Amino acid sequence: MKLPLISPVYFLSALVLATASPDSRAQVETPGPLETRPAELDRLQWHVVDVEAAVTFLHAQRENTTRAADRTLADRILSRLARLTRPKQVRLTLEETVHRTVANSFAARIQSYLPAISTASVVEAEAAFDVVYFTDITKNLQNRPVASQLQGSNLNSFDLSGGFRKILSTGASLSTTLSLNRTATDNTFQTINPVYSSSFVAAFSQPLLRGAGVDFNRSAIKIAQNDQRVSTHTFRRTLREVLFSAE
Repeated sequence: MKLPLISPVYFLSALVLATASPDSRAQVETPGPLETRPAELDRLQWHVVDVEAAVTFLHAQRENTTRAADRTLADRILSRLARLTRPKQVRLTLEETVHRTVANSFAARIQSYLPAISTASVVEAEAAFDVVYFTDITKNLQNRPVASQLQGSNLNSFDLSGGFRKILSTGASLSTTLSLNRTATDNTFQTINPVYSSSFVAAFSQPLLRGAGVDFNRSAIKIAQNDQRVSTHTFRRTLREVLFSAE
């Protein structure tokens, strides 16, 4: 047996009541005709509780009515409900929700790199006061014509030097250098050939005006440490905002 003819007002009201819970049916507002108020289609998102049940109900009503207006109205509502189809619901605990929110938040990912970057800046600033070891090796070969037999035309020299260098927090610089040299020549009048020599130099310098003082020389470290604290607090604030929006 077919159902009686359905008016537009009853059509939407019956749809809402068929998909709403018994406790919420008393709170459903009866909308006006959809022909005069097309904006009511957008309100289906808030009135229809179960979209799948609403689609089944509309198909049954559409097959049991002969009015072209009712069929057109049903097609319009079905088209709108097709865009409101909700995916399958998955129940998550609060811990799982927080974990997924933080793991998939681009804002949290971006801010998580800042503390590491600022920590590297602190290490870079402190590295200016580290001890530096240096080594220099020089090989020199010369073959040139000479105008006197008292000079050699071929010269073969080898220089090796190494040491330590350090900048103090007061602005002073300290360095030690050990040098070794070997020189060989074809000069027949040179009694010692090759010649070996060595030297050791220790140097210390302390500026008195420009560049002097602990505060001035450690200012880069203080700035980097402040930036590190700022980035850490910014990351924590971003996490709190993300977690607050998830909860």
